[in-house]
Amino acid sequence: MGQVFWRGWLPGLLTIALAGCGGSNGVREIVAPAAPPAPTATPLSSGAERAGADVPGGTIVFMSNRAGPDNLFLLSMSDGTVGQLTTLAGVDGFPRMSPNGDEVVYHSGAPALLPEIVVVEASGNFRRLTENEFGDLMPDWSPDGRRVVFVSDRDGDFEIYMMDADGANQRRLLEHQGADLFPRWSPDGSQIAFTSDARGNNDIYVMSQDGRDVRQLTENPGSDEAAEWSLDGSRLAFTSDRDGDADIYVMSVAGANLQNLTDSSAFDSFPAWSPDGSHIAFSSDRTGNDELWVMQADGAEPLLLTNSPARDTAPHWASIE
Repeated sequence: MGQVFWRGWLPGLLTIALAGCGGSNGVREIVAPAAPPAPTATPLSSGAERAGADVPGGTIVFMSNRAGPDNLFLLSMSDGTVGQLTTLAGVDGFPRMSPNGDEVVYHSGAPALLPEIVVVEASGNFRRLTENEFGDLMPDWSPDGRRVVFVSDRDGDFEIYMMDADGANQRRLLEHQGADLFPRWSPDGSQIAFTSDARGNNDIYVMSQDGRDVRQLTENPGSDEAAEWSLDGSRLAFTSDRDGDADIYVMSVAGANLQNLTDSSAFDSFPAWSPDGSHIAFSSDRTGNDELWVMQADGAEPLLLTNSPARDTAPHWASIE
């Protein structure tokens, strides 16, 4: 596997993202959590207070260890309040809100057990989409909400799979050398971007939604990861350390017109486009630990969104209030 530069809190996909990978059969029961804490105002900086008026609304779902283990939280972009969405022990990671805003899909791994793909509904009910002795992670919804693409090592390596939104019809999309990670559906549903180390280090690839027509978009000695589509499907934002440290880059869907948007000495990662495409949220440790930030789509006016002693990362921005 090529470099996956998630630093100390995710030093390797097989150790932390898979939440230990021990246990007898890697299967756990998903149970309703205790009632999550009521939403509370996040102690925002002056920049973030301005962000409420300067950037689009909606809700950012993200992962954080502010309550102990990695759980999911919701940040309201209209008033800055943060509510806790999941409270299970273990690792809940890489959340994606459904197109209609009624559900969040994510991977969840209890201590010493493998992660599975789980959906939490607006009602608070949970349903598990996968259940096997392997690791299933990094899900994403199709634009129509009818299917979910995800990563699994059930065939011996991390490959990209697809299933119906109820967990039925699970099948592998791509048999590709190396590890394939971070599948992300294009807005029109015709393509899937993903990260692969098929040629030795992580690069950005695109394929058709049926797993055909694979194209490599980046090729350099650095690590390019976690691509996200712009609203119109013409650009991809992604994380890369090609200039010595992790920054947020953007390029055309053809792999051209590359631009470093953050160009800082900090660790900037996991871009998330705003619902209207005008801004990009991301995670950065420029204040000393990982917080959520937002900037204009051209990299201008970075503003702090969260300010907590915990680690806030992996945002997904939805239009739902």
